[in-house]
Amino acid sequence: MAEIFCLRLPAQADGNYEYALTALGGSDGAQQGVVSSEQVAELAGNRRCVAVVSGFDVLITRVKLPTRSRARVAQALPYALEEQLTSDIEDLHFAIRRIDSDGGVHAAVVEHAAMQRWQAELAELGLDVSAIVPENGLLAAKEPHWQVIADDNQVVMALGGDGFALEPATAPITLEAALATAEQPPEAIEIEAPQGLLERFEAVPAALPEPPPVKAQESDRPLFVRLAERLDLSRAVNLMQGPYAQRERWGWLWRPLRPAAALLGIWLLAQVVLQIVEVNQLAAEREELRNEIESVYRDTFPDGRVVNPRVQMQQHLRSIQGSGEQDNDEALLSRLLVQAAPALASDRLHLRSLRLRDGALEVELNTADIESLEMLRAALEDDSDLAVEIRSASAREGRVAGRLVIRQEAA
Repeated sequence: MAEIFCLRLPAQADGNYEYALTALGGSDGAQQGVVSSEQVAELAGNRRCVAVVSGFDVLITRVKLPTRSRARVAQALPYALEEQLTSDIEDLHFAIRRIDSDGGVHAAVVEHAAMQRWQAELAELGLDVSAIVPENGLLAAKEPHWQVIADDNQVVMALGGDGFALEPATAPITLEAALATAEQPPEAIEIEAPQGLLERFEAVPAALPEPPPVKAQESDRPLFVRLAERLDLSRAVNLMQGPYAQRERWGWLWRPLRPAAALLGIWLLAQVVLQIVEVNQLAAEREELRNEIESVYRDTFPDGRVVNPRVQMQQHLRSIQGSGEQDNDEALLSRLLVQAAPALASDRLHLRSLRLRDGALEVELNTADIESLEMLRAALEDDSDLAVEIRSASAREGRVAGRLVIRQEAA
């Protein structure tokens, strides 16, 4: 049968933890012991883990509501219990144990600060628990059947819909008050305690005019072990609900970071949009430059089909260079064009005009910046007999309009 690893919170004064190994659904003879904080996770292994927390910090009670819808009960429960509480409901966590057919809601109330403290302690131990159960919410809530379990240090009582964790000195008085104010007296009371305390508890119902049946059993075993043996997760109250449920266990850490995460998401989205816009702009400019190159080619060589204007221009110019039928100006133009064409065909340039004047080739073009213009000049002069002069360069509408004069150096 599958075992459950029960760990008692908080740690003992020496820093060690009480633990118990019990079967799923409860069993007698649970294995018990003490473990150091460093060995808790190793000892738990792959077992299902449950944290049993102090009942002094948790109120276990029952209240009637006009609905059995769990969602509506969760909304109405804080206000239904508000008069019984001393703290603001905003500071409290409410967990539903069960909803009866008559609208009775069994619930637990604990401060958020306590829940966060327990979860932080479990995280430090490296223990992943499926339930956090208070000592006074562990015993089954049986309306006609009351239970009292105690050792020399603490008493846990399940009195109908109410659960208590008390000091041994005050527990008999609380039992007496509960019997006196109960709308319906219990059909039976089960008491398990050390001898001296057992006698005090037995005397309480015995003083009633019509005492209910009492099943008394003496036991000196530690209270935590006996509670672990009675653990039935289907009947116990699990405080890990709402913001503390397993699927939302990091909610308290995540919520403060949500505004920053939202801003980061907006920034990332804006960057993506800007990248898309920039890519589209570059694509449009590339297409515009291609159209300009094709236009220059058609103006220069109107006949023929255009496939790759840059390559075709180079081929035509080589053909013209080899022809002896051109006049001197045409021959000079062809030579200059053949030498300058590879550099002028760059995608970074936008040619506006080409003309031969005074034995030199004047080129008007647009570039992205002055640096691109200087790079073009260097490329034209590299490994050639061309001399290049930048006659003008001016910024215009985010681009640089330039005019170059290209001539052959004198031999």
